[in-house]
Amino acid sequence: MTETNLVPVTQERLMTVVERVIEYPAVNGEGDLLTANLVDLNINSITFIKLVIEMEKEFDIEFEDDDLDISRFPTFQGIAQFVAEKLASSRRQL
Repeated sequence: MTETNLVPVTQERLMTVVERVIEYPAVNGEGDLLTANLVDLNINSITFIKLVIEMEKEFDIEFEDDDLDISRFPTFQGIAQFVAEKLASSRRQL
């Protein structure tokens, strides 16, 4: 499975994580959740770290310290792309 093919699967699994961490009805408004700005969804640094912890468990990846800056990921789509790249990188190392 190529990195491009990983993105849709990663997005789907990421939304499952989001539903677990965030009160889903609070972010289930109109529009596309993947492309919504995290700040507009009231995702603060504490919630972001909770998401990171759950993503590390779900995808068996590790975010580096430099990756823990919420401003690097303005949308869930950006996070999904990052996770897909991490997954593709870890598969290349096997």
